[in-house]
Amino acid sequence: MVGDSVYKEHKAQLEEKMKKTKLSEIPWLEYLEWKNYDQTLEGMCKSCRADQIAKYGEITIQCTGYAKLEHIYDEDLLDNFQGQELEMLKDLIDPVHWAKFNISPKVFTERWYQSQLLSCTANRKVVRCGRRAGKSFSIALRVVHNSLMNSDFKTLIVCPAEVQTQEIYEAMIAIINHLDMEKYG
Repeated sequence: MVGDSVYKEHKAQLEEKMKKTKLSEIPWLEYLEWKNYDQTLEGMCKSCRADQIAKYGEITIQCTGYAKLEHIYDEDLLDNFQGQELEMLKDLIDPVHWAKFNISPKVFTERWYQSQLLSCTANRKVVRCGRRAGKSFSIALRVVHNSLMNSDFKTLIVCPAEVQTQEIYEAMIAIINHLDMEKYG
């Protein structure tokens, strides 16, 4: 088929370009295409773990997978909850689930790569993506979610430039201003 041959040619050209280019100079969307990156949360975890084993011979990042009730709570315990109670538990552990139901769509639109970043349970993350991809917003959302779900949660935001810290702070204010005030007072 013509479509298949065009795709294969495009893939071969992209492969050749990637071999000749420093990783830091590759646009991140092209990098994801080149890596044939799985956009699902399950795929993200599988790829991350496989990459660690391939590189280090073992899993080196401490995590519990992505934010999913079954990854954190025993199924026997979860059987005691139904409907709204299960939704509240999901809100506690998953900032993406919480944001979908608690933040105005004017402020939060779910993007697959932000969902992966926010749903990953690793304490430390390295994010390689371009400008305006939503990294600062993701940090702000994580901070607001953790602050609301954990009593006495403290956050220190340190950035190389004051403007970056200001952007995260402003995103946090936007999120807070678009919360259901009856629910969060």
